[in-house]
Amino acid sequence: MHLQNKTQAIEECIRSCQSCHEICVETASLAVRMGGEHTEHEHVSLITDCAEICNVSLNSMLRSSTTSLDLCRTCADICDVCAADCERFVGNQQMQACARECRRCAQACRQMVAAATPIGGAAAGHGAAAHGGQRLR
Repeated sequence: MHLQNKTQAIEECIRSCQSCHEICVETASLAVRMGGEHTEHEHVSLITDCAEICNVSLNSMLRSSTTSLDLCRTCADICDVCAADCERFVGNQQMQACARECRRCAQACRQMVAAATPIGGAAAGHGAAAHGGQRLR
C-alpha cells in the first residue's frame, strides 16, 4: 500500500482510538450513576476494558511500537463486543453513541492493520515476531 494511505490509516486509527477511549470512559461513569441494569458488573467492566485497550493501542501507535498491529487487532475485537453490549440498551442515547464509536474504532483498527501489513505478510498471524517486528511508521 502507498505510504500516504498507510499514514492516513494510522492517523485515522489514532483518532478513532482516542475518541472511543473518551466515550467509553464517559459511558462507564454514566452507567454507574444511572444504576439498574446499566451497572451490571460485566457491562461496566466491558466498557472499561474497551476504554483501556483503546488507550493502550493509541499509545502503542504513537510510539511506533512493534506490538501495535497485535494490539489493534485485539482492540477491534473488544470494540465489537463492547458495541454489541451497548446496543442492547436501545432507548439510551449514550449507550447507542458508545456503540457507534466502538464500531468506528473497530473498523479503523482493522483498516490500519490491513494498510500496515505487507501483501503476503502476517495479516492473520499474531505476535511481533509474526510481522518481523515491523514498525508502523
